[in-house]
Amino acid sequence: MEFDVKAIAKRHEEEFEVFKNTTKDVDLLVLKGHLLVEKFLTSLIESYCWRPQFLDDAKLSFFSKAKLARCFIMHPMPDDSIWDNVESLNRLRNELAHNWKTNKREALIRKFLAYRVIKHDKIDPNTIDLSTDGRCADEVSHSISWLLGQLSILDIVIKYMESQKTYGQP
Repeated sequence: MEFDVKAIAKRHEEEFEVFKNTTKDVDLLVLKGHLLVEKFLTSLIESYCWRPQFLDDAKLSFFSKAKLARCFIMHPMPDDSIWDNVESLNRLRNELAHNWKTNKREALIRKFLAYRVIKHDKIDPNTIDLSTDGRCADEVSHSISWLLGQLSILDIVIKYMESQKTYGQP
């Protein structure tokens, strides 16, 4: 497997552009962010596949991809919070998609926001101002962008590590 960090970074940047400044609708942000996170999960899993073209045939759900990526990847992170964050986004997306008018919305949003780190400290989700749709959209957008950034770095590191394996070749 050949490693080309510029090509990978360019592909990631193109994905981020799709998400950036697209809407102030929280539900739409969550759905778009969920789709992009799923693309990163697929990319991470493909790093370990000899024939990734067959991965689509497996029809894996987001949940399955998250669990599979989590079990495949040994990452240089101090804890599993990135995977907990992915699962939190999935719970939020599922609640919004399956229960249009849910009373769990704010609590799930706050739980998702809690994983974002600022200056090495986690955010206290109870202090985040979600009083307007615009503020809520900004916070959700920042947290999705943070998660995508973490997955982007992980994807580059994993692809580099896999490119260095020889699998018994001299």
